[in-house]
Amino acid sequence: MKKLFVVLIGLFFSTSILCNKYGVDWEKLSPAVVLINSNWDAEVELGEAAFNTDETVNFEYHINSQPGFDIAKEHIQKYKSVSLTIHTMNHQMQSDWQIYLPGDFFVGLSNVIKLNLHDCYFKVLPESIGDLTNLKVLNLSGNMFDSLPKSLGNLINLEQLNASHNKLTQVGGIFGKLKKLKKLRLSDNALGGLPADLGNLKLLKMLYLNDNYLKAEYSKAIVSLTNLLILDLSNNGLTSLPDLSKLTKLFELKIQGNKLTSLPSWLLDLPRLKKLDIKDNSLKVVPELLLEKQKEGKVKIDGVNQQKTVPVAFFKRIGMRISRLFA
Repeated sequence: MKKLFVVLIGLFFSTSILCNKYGVDWEKLSPAVVLINSNWDAEVELGEAAFNTDETVNFEYHINSQPGFDIAKEHIQKYKSVSLTIHTMNHQMQSDWQIYLPGDFFVGLSNVIKLNLHDCYFKVLPESIGDLTNLKVLNLSGNMFDSLPKSLGNLINLEQLNASHNKLTQVGGIFGKLKKLKKLRLSDNALGGLPADLGNLKLLKMLYLNDNYLKAEYSKAIVSLTNLLILDLSNNGLTSLPDLSKLTKLFELKIQGNKLTSLPSWLLDLPRLKKLDIKDNSLKVVPELLLEKQKEGKVKIDGVNQQKTVPVAFFKRIGMRISRLFA
């Protein structure tokens, strides 16, 4: 069966395009919408069989005015699996003309498994986001959210969440049920700490917290994330790090751009650590044992040329263990 690939553009005008798989002529589309790579109105020829496919159908909208959100959800609801992307012109509009998400926008769209709201400049995410109970991937980056709705905690099938480049000051109360989450991006926000329920994400493998205002004492939830492979704590102004010695699967750790004056001894105890970025800190010395690991090819350290090193033999002569000095 030939591959279906349809591109339909309707911006302030309507058009019809031949569908190269089934030879379907497409109907007119709302002038406020651009729809790309979708099977909209394919039921004209395909009948009910078109909506029994297990393949994910991609809907992409360019919303240029508030009425553009009248997108006839009954078309989307006919598919078992949908990937939905929305674009707006908010970054070019005056505040009085800003486009917003209607409060009930996500009601009845439980078949959406991927949702992309990247760079829409939305200020509020409606509570109805919690209706997307089959959602696996959610991209909220590049908006103006200062908080996330509690209903986000209902997305029990969510595996990836990107809420970077917003104005979030706290994210508490949403992680308790997100036990399938594997990748979390909270970069470039205004977070001063992390909620305790973040520690419930036992399957989390990638956590990006760079470019916030985190403090070590308010970030202890990280130590429970024992399946982490990648952790980015860069550019937070940290003067110390939480004890991450239990993260024995950690492969990459980014701590550049902070205010660290020394490195903790537990860095030497992470058996799978292969990448470490320490540049742009206030480090006075770097343990020579750590450098030996780099020379042996066991770990790659970025920024080490900026620092002085402390030879192991020196500490042995004065009877001081490195673990005590850098604890």
